[in-house]
Amino acid sequence: MSKVIFTHALADDLEAYCLRQALPKKLVLCVDKYIDTHFGAALSLELRKKNFTAHKSVIPASERSKSLAMANKLYGEWLTAGVDRSHVVVAIGGGVVGDLAGFVAASYMRGLRLIHVPTTLLAMVDSAIGGKVAVNHHAGKNLIGFFYDAELTLIDTAFFALTA
Repeated sequence: MSKVIFTHALADDLEAYCLRQALPKKLVLCVDKYIDTHFGAALSLELRKKNFTAHKSVIPASERSKSLAMANKLYGEWLTAGVDRSHVVVAIGGGVVGDLAGFVAASYMRGLRLIHVPTTLLAMVDSAIGGKVAVNHHAGKNLIGFFYDAELTLIDTAFFALTA
């Protein structure tokens, strides 16, 4: 089970965690499109100020995004961007983003480190804290996946104002 921290300073806590764990400041941000519209520019600016480099993948918050096709799209995007095992995947969004980003993090290059930033209550207890990361198959929901615990879950209550 991942460590859970409630925060109002997401970029500060990401930086502190990376420093404590001696991680390079190289992130892959998987962000819900709605959250990116409202917080993306400000978060990107804060991360740049703290000398992070980040590749951002914006994911439509739709159940259709939880697919092998979308996972394959992310694999290609990350390969093109030079994402390697030194990167940390940060999933920022609801259950769809948490499941998809976690699934890709678990399977890309045999597993990348994962941090969840859930923006809904369901995402907190499902993929973020419960570790279930999966994509759908035409035969049913969540049929292809893993239990892959994030090493950290940051719950920033600022996101709940948008999703409530």
